[in-house]
Amino acid sequence: MEPKARETPPEFGSPSDPRGPGQPVLPREISEFLQDFSLAVHRFAMYPPGHVSLERAVESMLARLNGLFQERPQLSVGATPTRLVVDSLTTSERNPVLTDLAQRIHGHQIAAVVFHPGVTLDEVTGLLEALTRDATRGDGPIGFLPDEKRPRWESIRLHAVGYDQLELERVDPRKERAARLQTLWLGMVEASATEEERDSGSLPGPAGLAEVIARRGGDSGFEGLIAGHLHELAEELNGATGVVAREVRETLSTLISEMDPDTLARLLSHGGDRAARRRIVRNVGQGGLRVDAVLRVVVAAARVEGEEVSRPLTLFLAKLARQSEEGSPAIRAEADSAFREVVDTLIQRWDGGSRSPDLYTPVLDSIGRGSPLFEGPDEMAGADRLVRMALEVEAIGPTLERAVADLLDRDKMSRLLELLGTAPDGNPVAQLIERRLSTPALLNRMLAGDDLDPRALRWLVDRLGPDALIPLFDSLSSSESRAVRRHVFDCLADGGDAVARRALAELEDERWFVKRNALALLQKLDALPADFSPIDFLRHSDVRVRREAVALSLRSATFREEGLEIALADSDERVVRTALLDAQEGVPDFLVPGIVERIIESDDFPQLRSLAVRSLRRSRSPAAREALLDVCSGRKSFLLKKRLAPKSQELLAALPGLARNWGTHPEVRWVIEQARESPDPEIRAAVEPGGDPR
Repeated sequence: MEPKARETPPEFGSPSDPRGPGQPVLPREISEFLQDFSLAVHRFAMYPPGHVSLERAVESMLARLNGLFQERPQLSVGATPTRLVVDSLTTSERNPVLTDLAQRIHGHQIAAVVFHPGVTLDEVTGLLEALTRDATRGDGPIGFLPDEKRPRWESIRLHAVGYDQLELERVDPRKERAARLQTLWLGMVEASATEEERDSGSLPGPAGLAEVIARRGGDSGFEGLIAGHLHELAEELNGATGVVAREVRETLSTLISEMDPDTLARLLSHGGDRAARRRIVRNVGQGGLRVDAVLRVVVAAARVEGEEVSRPLTLFLAKLARQSEEGSPAIRAEADSAFREVVDTLIQRWDGGSRSPDLYTPVLDSIGRGSPLFEGPDEMAGADRLVRMALEVEAIGPTLERAVADLLDRDKMSRLLELLGTAPDGNPVAQLIERRLSTPALLNRMLAGDDLDPRALRWLVDRLGPDALIPLFDSLSSSESRAVRRHVFDCLADGGDAVARRALAELEDERWFVKRNALALLQKLDALPADFSPIDFLRHSDVRVRREAVALSLRSATFREEGLEIALADSDERVVRTALLDAQEGVPDFLVPGIVERIIESDDFPQLRSLAVRSLRRSRSPAAREALLDVCSGRKSFLLKKRLAPKSQELLAALPGLARNWGTHPEVRWVIEQARESPDPEIRAAVEPGGDPR
């Protein structure tokens, strides 16, 4: 008859849990699985193969396990001689059921059992059968078996104590070092734990341990003990391989990263003489700890030693540390190696008495000679990131010069300017790059291309000052690229008096396009030079020169009337249009007949008639009145009655002028009256007050 199943032990976290209240506990679902796991092992040890209780135990354990896989990718159950470990939490030694399971697993020299999704009934059965074999007889513990004899399953892995890969490949069987690492770490943790924590198995993790060490900062004996463990751990980790070594490295790195600088400095001060302290820094750097932890140790050691770790060097190391953690796989390896090389060189220079180590420059040079450390989406990303890094750490060297040259060769000056914009005032690297860029040769090189960056051009011109004028004017007249000429012109347009003086000199050039450019630049000035007259250029044979000159002449009270007269007589429609637009503000009486005869009454520029009519609306000249009246007068009726001309742009342009200036004049009154009675709203609006549209 099947024995009666024993009662389930108390659940973790329940009032009867021997851990006591307030202690971290395993989640209920993990606890229940471990109970089923232990019960199944117990039954496989009691009942013969094929017994119905074994099948039920396997099914129950597998059901619990599949439920756990809904929330996690795998489940790892570690084992010490008396405790199980899951998610860094341990079971209590006072729980006999789980203690028995821990003893069975550890007795087979198994450090952990790892379950992966897809576990089958046969695999669970095989595991339980293996764990219930007597580890002291036959082939001995499973963990000591050679690979070919050790049980293997697709979804369940056994990790032997002292082996260095999570997969079952024996690479380095040096168990002694692994055991020593575990002993050192656990010894440091237990030295920091309370008696209650040691009894319950709830030992502090790295963050909790850092808090305890900081809190007990006045306890010299305690700090000396912790410092001793740190020294020994760092020394043991130097060259250590395997799972245990990796786990201890990560845990120790986290502990150091969680410590505040004062606590870390105090611990290092307990570490013996200068040679011992420098040895721990070297061991930490070479022992594979995370680079962020190494950086904290270096800074703390320098503080204790009174050595110099400059701000640029600290920034440089921090940059390498970030790249070693966050970069692509290729970057991480290179950055990690470079970081540790700098730390080692730093310690060597401390030993040699150097207090101003320029370490980043040799490393940057090394990076520049090899494959780019700071890779990116394009081939110039290495140079880009190297310049950025040099700016951050204020590193100057030949590699920096080469990186700047590479960016310039790729027309990346705008990117260099962006990088310079990130540097604080007084940054020596930024100043060096600015001097490297601020040369007429670079300006000539930039202007020789088919296109250029307007921001980069303005930046360079601002720094070159008057030295930039000759290259700019030469490019304006010789560049075959319309885009380059436009950017150069825009840059010169803001040049002020220096550009004006140079533009006046350019007017002596016989080439029409040089004259045109110079006149166009003079238009950008707030005031024309006192000794300059645009009138002669209004008579130039090339219309493109005259088009620029007319604008200059009309903006000056000195030359306006003469300029209008010459422009209104020009054969080019654009020149005449420019003059008529300016005449809207008022036209001299002596020019009215010419406007009427040449434009309003002529067929030379029919598209300009309405504009010419508008130019007369402000004039009180009788000639203007007669011209406007003629525009508004249509054919007489059969009874010889005057009537308004048909609606046209010219009519709508003439009516406001007549209404405003001669609305009561006997010869004009009939025009106003008929316009007011017109059925067309636009005609009526044209003679109303305010009906003078601009």
